[in-house]
Amino acid sequence: IMTGWCSWYWYGPLINQKTLLGELAEMKQLSKTIDLKVFLIDGGWCKWGEWLKPDHKKFPHGLAGVFEKVREAGFVSGLWLAPFMVQKDSEIYKYHKDWLIKDKEGKPVEVRKLTTSSMLNELDAWAMYGLDPTHPEAREYLRKVIRTIVKDLGVKYLKLDFLYGACMGEKYFQNVSRLQALRSGLKLIREEAEEDVYILGCGCPIEAGVGIVDAMRIGLDTGSPLTRTIPLIGSLINDFCYRRARQNAEARSFMHGKWWNNDPDCVLVARGQRLHATEKEAMTSMIRRIGGQVFLSDSLKEISVDDLEKYIRPLFDHAK
Repeated sequence: IMTGWCSWYWYGPLINQKTLLGELAEMKQLSKTIDLKVFLIDGGWCKWGEWLKPDHKKFPHGLAGVFEKVREAGFVSGLWLAPFMVQKDSEIYKYHKDWLIKDKEGKPVEVRKLTTSSMLNELDAWAMYGLDPTHPEAREYLRKVIRTIVKDLGVKYLKLDFLYGACMGEKYFQNVSRLQALRSGLKLIREEAEEDVYILGCGCPIEAGVGIVDAMRIGLDTGSPLTRTIPLIGSLINDFCYRRARQNAEARSFMHGKWWNNDPDCVLVARGQRLHATEKEAMTSMIRRIGGQVFLSDSLKEISVDDLEKYIRPLFDHAK
């Protein structure tokens, strides 16, 4: 069972090198008493689709230096990407539209529209298009991306998100079904990453990941990072997210240990998440009962001693 810390639910896309290294230092201290394994950099490190170009303003020296510090601290390097999603202002959309999945008329399919929900989670909430996993040039690009992330950056934990983006087309380069297209892309990623890289699937039609991923997100996001600080609204949204994520995890708990390790998503307990105590207790007690991955996603210095002892430490004692 993998454990660790994820940047998303406290910082959302507002990450940078300085912030992450600060959390790494906190994680090193906390790991003396709690078994944290993975340091996961989530969304916000690049444009969607431009996985070979980290945001230079946020990471002036790229990601290599951050992951070097992660390894020196004794943790597994983890990275989020949405391999089949391409935002509209990316170079792939501008110059390689033939790589995208198409509708019946042969036009690129908008697989995630610009909505209130997307804007609540992304500052650059562009409409997204789907990369065709059966297109030869798109496949070679995917191979290069995974090879660079795994071999050059030393990433050993991949969080692959919004995987549904590969299976919303009417026309693919090859004559395959939507499910076959997605599995083709996932198999390519697994082949390029090799077996020693741990893969978490997210936003994935369940059957597509069987036999390929090591872990699967089985429910909704547990929070909304860009709204959590808003009085009343932040509490309402995060309580709702936590409750629905818990319902999903309960319903799919039977999958754990059979198809993959279940991922109920991140545990949030810090005061800044504006969660009610009943929701914190319900989520953490459920994970102790049904099992699954345990990832924290608060700013580690914001977790109080009381919350650490009441909610977090029992989870990690159970995960041993």
